[in-house]
Amino acid sequence: MNSSALLLGILVASSPFGAHAQYSARQLTRKIVPQQEPQSPRPTQPAYQAARPPVAPQPESDRVRANREEAARKAVDYQKKRADEGSPQAQYDLGSRFLKGDGVERNELLGREWLQKAAKNGYIHAQRKLDELPKLSPASAPTLPAPPASLAPKPVANKTKDPAPPLAPSKN
Repeated sequence: MNSSALLLGILVASSPFGAHAQYSARQLTRKIVPQQEPQSPRPTQPAYQAARPPVAPQPESDRVRANREEAARKAVDYQKKRADEGSPQAQYDLGSRFLKGDGVERNELLGREWLQKAAKNGYIHAQRKLDELPKLSPASAPTLPAPPASLAPKPVANKTKDPAPPLAPSKN
Protein backbone atom coordinates (compact mmCIF):
# COMPACT_ATOMS: atom_id res chain seq x y z
CA MET A 1 0.00 0.00 0.00
CA ASN A 2 2.88 2.35 0.69
CA SER A 3 4.35 1.77 -2.73
CA SER A 4 1.04 2.51 -4.46
CA ALA A 5 0.68 5.79 -2.52
CA LEU A 6 4.22 6.70 -3.44
CA LEU A 7 3.57 5.88 -7.08
CA LEU A 8 0.40 7.96 -7.06
CA GLY A 9 2.29 10.93 -5.55
CA ILE A 10 4.95 10.73 -8.22
CA LEU A 11 2.35 10.63 -11.00
CA VAL A 12 0.48 13.61 -9.60
CA ALA A 13 3.66 15.65 -9.15
CA SER A 14 4.90 14.89 -12.66
CA SER A 15 1.60 15.59 -14.40
CA PRO A 16 0.95 19.10 -15.78
CA PHE A 17 -2.06 19.36 -13.45
CA GLY A 18 -0.11 18.34 -10.37
CA ALA A 19 1.79 20.54 -7.95
CA HIS A 20 2.22 23.44 -10.41
CA ALA A 21 -1.33 23.55 -11.73
CA GLN A 22 -1.67 27.18 -10.62
CA TYR A 23 -0.16 28.37 -13.95
CA SER A 24 -1.68 27.70 -17.33
CA ALA A 25 0.35 27.40 -20.52
CA ARG A 26 -0.83 30.89 -21.52
CA GLN A 27 0.33 32.40 -18.24
CA LEU A 28 3.71 30.74 -18.53
CA THR A 29 4.08 31.97 -22.11
CA ARG A 30 3.20 35.54 -21.08
CA LYS A 31 5.91 35.48 -18.47
CA ILE A 32 8.47 34.42 -21.05
CA VAL A 33 7.33 36.56 -23.99
CA PRO A 34 5.15 39.53 -23.01
CA GLN A 35 2.26 40.10 -25.36
CA GLN A 36 2.06 43.49 -27.01
CA GLU A 37 -1.18 44.96 -28.15
CA PRO A 38 -1.16 46.78 -31.46
CA GLN A 39 -1.19 50.53 -30.93
CA SER A 40 -3.59 52.61 -32.90
CA PRO A 41 -2.60 56.14 -33.89
CA ARG A 42 -3.98 58.68 -31.45
CA PRO A 43 -5.75 61.77 -32.70
CA THR A 44 -4.20 65.10 -31.74
CA GLN A 45 -7.44 66.28 -30.14
CA PRO A 46 -10.02 63.92 -28.57
CA ALA A 47 -13.43 63.92 -30.20
CA TYR A 48 -15.19 65.00 -27.02
CA GLN A 49 -13.17 68.22 -26.90
CA ALA A 50 -13.84 69.12 -30.50
CA ALA A 51 -17.61 68.94 -29.98
CA ARG A 52 -17.68 71.17 -26.90
CA PRO A 53 -17.33 74.93 -27.17
CA PRO A 54 -14.64 76.52 -24.98
CA VAL A 55 -15.83 77.71 -21.58
CA ALA A 56 -15.10 81.31 -20.67
CA PRO A 57 -13.45 81.77 -17.25
CA GLN A 58 -15.83 83.00 -14.60
CA PRO A 59 -14.98 86.32 -12.96
CA GLU A 60 -13.78 86.01 -9.39
CA SER A 61 -16.37 87.06 -6.85
CA ASP A 62 -15.62 89.81 -4.35
CA ARG A 63 -15.93 87.35 -1.49
CA VAL A 64 -13.37 84.95 -2.96
CA ARG A 65 -10.99 87.82 -3.72
CA ALA A 66 -11.37 89.18 -0.17
CA ASN A 67 -10.68 85.73 1.32
CA ARG A 68 -7.57 85.32 -0.85
CA GLU A 69 -6.25 88.77 0.13
CA GLU A 70 -6.94 88.10 3.81
CA ALA A 71 -5.06 84.77 3.64
CA ALA A 72 -2.11 86.45 1.91
CA ARG A 73 -2.06 89.22 4.53
CA LYS A 74 -2.06 86.69 7.37
CA ALA A 75 0.73 84.71 5.72
CA VAL A 76 2.83 87.86 5.31
CA ASP A 77 2.23 88.86 8.94
CA TYR A 78 3.24 85.39 10.14
CA GLN A 79 6.35 85.33 7.95
CA LYS A 80 7.28 88.84 9.13
CA LYS A 81 7.00 87.75 12.76
CA ARG A 82 9.09 84.61 12.17
CA ALA A 83 11.66 86.53 10.10
CA ASP A 84 12.10 89.08 12.90
CA GLU A 85 12.71 86.16 15.29
CA GLY A 86 15.57 85.02 13.03
CA SER A 87 14.04 82.14 11.02
CA PRO A 88 16.06 81.88 7.79
CA GLN A 89 13.18 80.08 5.99
CA ALA A 90 10.79 82.92 6.85
CA GLN A 91 13.39 85.52 5.84
CA TYR A 92 13.80 83.78 2.48
CA ASP A 93 10.03 83.51 1.96
CA LEU A 94 9.51 87.16 2.86
CA GLY A 95 12.33 88.24 0.55
CA SER A 96 10.82 86.20 -2.29
CA ARG A 97 7.43 87.81 -1.66
CA PHE A 98 8.94 91.28 -1.93
CA LEU A 99 10.77 90.38 -5.14
CA LYS A 100 7.59 89.04 -6.75
CA GLY A 101 5.07 91.39 -5.15
CA ASP A 102 3.14 88.41 -3.78
CA GLY A 103 0.85 89.70 -1.02
CA VAL A 104 2.98 92.84 -0.56
CA GLU A 105 3.99 95.78 -2.69
CA ARG A 106 6.91 94.82 -4.94
CA ASN A 107 10.19 96.13 -3.50
CA GLU A 108 13.43 94.70 -4.84
CA LEU A 109 15.70 96.37 -2.27
CA LEU A 110 13.73 95.03 0.67
CA GLY A 111 13.52 91.61 -0.96
CA ARG A 112 17.30 91.52 -1.41
CA GLU A 113 17.80 92.65 2.18
CA TRP A 114 15.68 89.78 3.53
CA LEU A 115 17.44 87.30 1.24
CA GLN A 116 20.83 88.54 2.47
CA LYS A 117 19.74 88.02 6.09
CA ALA A 118 18.60 84.47 5.26
CA ALA A 119 21.89 83.77 3.45
CA LYS A 120 23.84 85.17 6.41
CA ASN A 121 21.93 82.71 8.65
CA GLY A 122 23.15 79.84 6.45
CA TYR A 123 20.08 79.31 4.23
CA ILE A 124 21.57 78.01 0.98
CA HIS A 125 18.47 78.70 -1.15
CA ALA A 126 18.72 82.39 -0.29
CA GLN A 127 22.34 82.51 -1.44
CA ARG A 128 21.42 80.79 -4.70
CA LYS A 129 18.56 83.24 -5.25
CA LEU A 130 20.88 86.19 -4.64
CA ASP A 131 23.37 84.74 -7.12
CA GLU A 132 20.61 84.43 -9.75
CA LEU A 133 19.44 88.03 -9.35
CA PRO A 134 21.05 90.66 -11.54
CA LYS A 135 23.45 93.01 -9.79
CA LEU A 136 22.05 96.41 -8.83
CA SER A 137 23.70 99.40 -10.38
CA PRO A 138 24.20 102.47 -8.16
CA ALA A 139 22.06 104.55 -10.53
CA SER A 140 19.07 102.19 -10.23
CA ALA A 141 19.05 102.02 -6.42
CA PRO A 142 17.46 105.44 -5.70
CA THR A 143 14.61 104.89 -8.17
CA LEU A 144 13.16 102.01 -6.17
CA PRO A 145 10.47 102.91 -3.64
CA ALA A 146 11.36 103.08 0.04
CA PRO A 147 10.29 100.06 2.12
CA PRO A 148 7.17 100.43 4.26
CA ALA A 149 8.09 101.04 7.89
CA SER A 150 5.83 98.21 9.09
CA LEU A 151 7.69 95.57 7.01
CA ALA A 152 11.26 96.87 7.19
CA PRO A 153 13.66 94.49 8.94
CA LYS A 154 14.43 95.38 12.52
CA PRO A 155 18.01 95.32 13.84
CA VAL A 156 18.82 92.31 15.96
CA ALA A 157 19.73 93.21 19.54
CA ASN A 158 23.06 92.00 20.92
CA LYS A 159 22.14 89.27 23.39
CA THR A 160 25.35 88.97 25.40
CA LYS A 161 25.07 88.15 29.09
CA ASP A 162 27.82 90.43 30.38
CA PRO A 163 28.07 93.72 28.53
CA ALA A 164 31.49 95.30 28.46
CA PRO A 165 32.02 98.03 31.10
CA PRO A 166 32.33 101.57 29.80
CA LEU A 167 35.87 102.75 29.26
CA ALA A 168 37.25 105.11 31.91
CA PRO A 169 39.08 108.19 30.70
CA SER A 170 42.84 107.81 30.93
CA LYS A 171 44.85 110.10 33.25
CA ASN A 172 47.88 111.34 31.36
